[in-house]
Amino acid sequence: MNNLRSHLKRILTKSVAPTLRAIAGPYYYEKIRSFAATGRWPDIDNPKTFNEKISHLKIFSAPPDASALADKLAVRHVVKAAGYAHILPVIYAVFESEKEIDSVEELNLPDKYALKGNQGSGDDFVELVSPQNPFDLTELKKRAKDIIRGKFGHLSNEPWYLEIKPKVFIEEHLGGTNGAPPADYKFFVFSGKVRAISVDSGRFTGNHLRTFYDRDWRPFSFQHPDLAPAQEEPVPSVIDEMIEIAERLSGDAPFRRIDLYCIDDARIVFGEITIAPRAGYGHWPSEFADFWQ
Repeated sequence: MNNLRSHLKRILTKSVAPTLRAIAGPYYYEKIRSFAATGRWPDIDNPKTFNEKISHLKIFSAPPDASALADKLAVRHVVKAAGYAHILPVIYAVFESEKEIDSVEELNLPDKYALKGNQGSGDDFVELVSPQNPFDLTELKKRAKDIIRGKFGHLSNEPWYLEIKPKVFIEEHLGGTNGAPPADYKFFVFSGKVRAISVDSGRFTGNHLRTFYDRDWRPFSFQHPDLAPAQEEPVPSVIDEMIEIAERLSGDAPFRRIDLYCIDDARIVFGEITIAPRAGYGHWPSEFADFWQ
């Protein structure tokens, strides 16, 4: 079984995934992809684990607004409609095509900013530019075109990403003077109530840590196999407001993950809304399955 899983992990690539998904269909592809990632054949029809419940959502109950929530630009309208326009990060420019990117002759940008794609997730769709990682205009255009060409959704079996019109945008860089991003607070909201918060720190620095807390900032006993927990994460002074924002943005959905930043322990900044964390192939505290009713 381990040999089969290892073989699947080798052949399941971005280039192979669309063909395999087309042949097997989304349901059986999900089983194959999940097994390759986790070593467990998922019970999608009668889900019990948190990953299985994410897989069930992907196959049977994805919300009708999934693409609008996943679109890094369109979701800003959702945040504004909820009354939280003030927590949206500043956007300096948006490009809707390679032609628009090519036509740029100059950009008046700060010395650090984030270049992002609206249609995907992960490192392929973001570039943090700073004095430690500088880009001239030629390099910026090349990276922007790489991002706008990016496809996301086949490998992860998240078809709502494939419905998004690709765009690339330049957003404020939220990190400090060393160019590193701030801690990322991910609020796991079940039926309108925050039940867990994960804090990711040290990403892009070679010391990526992830710690899970309940809403009262008590750490879960869970240990991620690849990411160590931080020794201690300070509770943001605005944690109550962050929880309120997360619950309001989630509404009464069975599950949403709301990502927020807290800059200088004062300014709350919106990150994203996620309906299928790690596409259902991640590592989570066992309690998460019980939270999702």
